[in-house]
Amino acid sequence: MIERHFASDLGHRFLAAKDFEGRWAVMTETLGALGATAVNAAALDATTERPIWFRTSLSKSIVSAYLGDGFHSRDFIVQHAGTSRAPLIWATQEAPTCHVPACLGFSGFVRDSGHRAIVSVSMPIGDGATIAVLTYCSEFPSGEVLGAKSRAEIERAIRLMLPWLGWPERFDHEQFLPLSRTALSRREAEVLTLLAGGMLNARIADTMGISEATVAKHLISARRKLGARTREQALARAIRARHIAV
Repeated sequence: MIERHFASDLGHRFLAAKDFEGRWAVMTETLGALGATAVNAAALDATTERPIWFRTSLSKSIVSAYLGDGFHSRDFIVQHAGTSRAPLIWATQEAPTCHVPACLGFSGFVRDSGHRAIVSVSMPIGDGATIAVLTYCSEFPSGEVLGAKSRAEIERAIRLMLPWLGWPERFDHEQFLPLSRTALSRREAEVLTLLAGGMLNARIADTMGISEATVAKHLISARRKLGARTREQALARAIRARHIAV
């Protein structure tokens, strides 16, 4: 009964949230009540296993070190989310499960940041081309927040919230990390824009003054850059990532 009430309360709060910022506030408040001192959220490309966007409540100094020292390119938590649907439970005083130098270096960075307990859960969303990731970080001793009962509550809360993570309407908030994005060429973006307008390859070719074969090449290149399996998926990703405006 308590679990059902908790899920119902979360649902009402998310429905009342008008945008991503409102949903983000619900997530950080909910996990904060369970001992989180920071929360990270990300969307990964299921094909490339790389982040498309990354939102965090970590302090500016930690984010600066994360980006400046290159840890964003060897983030073990992100790597785990891209390759496994199992939750990642990490007590920083214990040895990490990955023993390659890059993971060990990231483990040291997490420990030095002051965080002692991490719970990260991921799940495919939408058409399965995107993986949503929500990560609980705590500066409290892991023995306090990662006991069997506490850990179960954290995991349950994250699983209930993940479907609500959604896609940000804006990326200009200071808590969005400036991840490098794959740049489409001017012609690739133009082809996708016309495709979004409902044009077929032949009409796009006439409009742009190029051959249908060249249109097809631009679409293939755009799909490869966006990690999309189909033109429809490439179009959806280009719109969501603000590569094109429709």
